[in-house]
Amino acid sequence: MALTRLDNIVHRYGSILLAGVCGLVALACCLPPAHAQQLSGQTASTRRLSGQIVSARTGLPVPRALVRFNDRALLADHDGKFEFDQLAEISGDLQVVKPGFAMGTDPSTTPSLHVQIDELNGPIEIRLYPEAILTGTLTTPDGEPLPPILVQVRRSVFDESGHHWYPAGSTQTDTHGKFRLPVPAGDYKIQTQYVPSTAKGGEAVLPVSVPLGDAQGSARAIHVHSGEEKNFDLHPTLRRTFPVMLRVEGDVDQGHPFITARRTDGTTLPINALPSEVAGELRTSLPIGSYTLTGRIANPDYVSIAEANVDVSDHDISGVVLKFVPIPAIPIELQVDSSSTSDNPPPNISQFGLSLQNADPSGEIGYPGVQINSRREAPSTLNAAPGTYRLQARNANQWYIKSASYGASDLFRQNLILTAGSGGVPIRLIVSNQTGTLQGLTTLNGRPTSTWLYLINGNPSATPVLTLHSNPDGTFTDPYIPPGTYQVIAFEDRYSADLADPATVAMFSDAVQSVTVAAGTKSTLTLDAVSQSELAP
Repeated sequence: MALTRLDNIVHRYGSILLAGVCGLVALACCLPPAHAQQLSGQTASTRRLSGQIVSARTGLPVPRALVRFNDRALLADHDGKFEFDQLAEISGDLQVVKPGFAMGTDPSTTPSLHVQIDELNGPIEIRLYPEAILTGTLTTPDGEPLPPILVQVRRSVFDESGHHWYPAGSTQTDTHGKFRLPVPAGDYKIQTQYVPSTAKGGEAVLPVSVPLGDAQGSARAIHVHSGEEKNFDLHPTLRRTFPVMLRVEGDVDQGHPFITARRTDGTTLPINALPSEVAGELRTSLPIGSYTLTGRIANPDYVSIAEANVDVSDHDISGVVLKFVPIPAIPIELQVDSSSTSDNPPPNISQFGLSLQNADPSGEIGYPGVQINSRREAPSTLNAAPGTYRLQARNANQWYIKSASYGASDLFRQNLILTAGSGGVPIRLIVSNQTGTLQGLTTLNGRPTSTWLYLINGNPSATPVLTLHSNPDGTFTDPYIPPGTYQVIAFEDRYSADLADPATVAMFSDAVQSVTVAAGTKSTLTLDAVSQSELAP
């Protein structure tokens, strides 16, 4: 009996450790109603679930994988084939675990899908994705290995709340300075640990980040394909360190400060500052160089910051003052648009997942920067360190943010610029429930199937990309789409990329459709999805 092609392979970001780095795959296969009727008379004595596990990269069988269906488990044979017979259940969760394979290509999809056995038309094909491997060697500029140094990998992920760098794994270099990190296919950044000197006059190992930003300061990434290995020879700089004494002033009884030192080349070092014998003084050490020291004290109700510049040369440094000043709370005001109906109670600010994304592409390490306080007994406020931010939000079912402003600034079109004296001026949000409906059908190679849809807003918005998921029969409907014109594209699996960038969308121009959604109306689309195989994981 011919193999039924698996239409959806889903996974959760990160690998499960089981005799090594393991992949977990789950699936659901759906057929037209005629097939379901044909098999609906199966009994427990004849009901079975069978299939074959293959590599998504090569198409070859993956042998001896652990396959679980509900409370039963078995090992696939050397041809990757498996079979559960005499099943009492008509549905359940199918999972496959195999060392060295990832669960797909996106970190944010669910770990499993429900399988309806009566909807299967024979054996199923399960595709596992071989992990990629990032390897390298850490040596001094003169070639001496550096063990043990922590090496971390962060994955670039885009979602409705913006761009993030998520931890994807870490390891330490061995006695030869070598490291090896298995990861799913995707975009990554490699970062090494800052190792301060433990002795006066000793040398610190400065961190290395690969790749560096481009000439405009934009963060770049290493792209690695499924089954691919990439090697990196890294040569951290070694610098002699000298003691630095910090005088802490201001309202410092709210907690111990977290301090970082940023070099003129953008490198950020976390500082381990300990109390000295003098009250109100902290001691640390820094390599030779020029730095901007930034301190932060934070708790749920309070944030204060301090900043100072310091040049470290060939002697001990004293007299550096970190004066902590509270960051004024910025009120957030929510107003319902006058055209909104009163069928439902108005939302609260917390429902919109409001966040401020750091607009400085080099600001990936350091403070979260934003703290939103939303309480019934007090107005919602945020505490953000001075900087430049982009406002991000999600829709709250039938409600969406129609406009956002800070003073004279339109936060859909301009960045939010905060200084040490910011405060008092509120962020004003106007929300509306005047939405339209988008409905339709998604197919894969002409066959109706469940896919992920991305709606790219043609107008400035706090949510530039909306995400929908179609049903197993390919149908979808969402009655809460903000009015506007959208470019819409469907993918077989979740797709993590900057779809707000026209250059990214241009790569799939043949699969993109445009649709206009108006308040109180229904718009319809039929989309053929971009298959996972086209993305060359």
